[in-house]
Amino acid sequence: MSVLGLLTRNQAMSTNDLAAAERMRPQSMTVIVRTLEENGLVQRRPHPTDRRQTLIEKTEKGSQLLNEILAMREDWLARVIATRLDATERAELKRGLELISRVIED
Repeated sequence: MSVLGLLTRNQAMSTNDLAAAERMRPQSMTVIVRTLEENGLVQRRPHPTDRRQTLIEKTEKGSQLLNEILAMREDWLARVIATRLDATERAELKRGLELISRVIED
């Protein structure tokens, strides 16, 4: 999930860049990328300016899977908020999220 998310934000990355972003060894990331590639979720392509490097990018199947998982998480969170918080707590949560959004945007 996190690799697909990184590729969503960055379009394409090298295995080394993915490993650095995830704070893991490149060898470990190579195993993850290989598994994602075997499942059709990512693909490799040559780097446009450095022929020694290969970039990893998300496939359409990878995008669809990520979107499905994110939608499931969003549905779960909406259900939890609706069923476990009362109206006052939901208003407090909304205000807190507004404050967090303001901090992030500044």
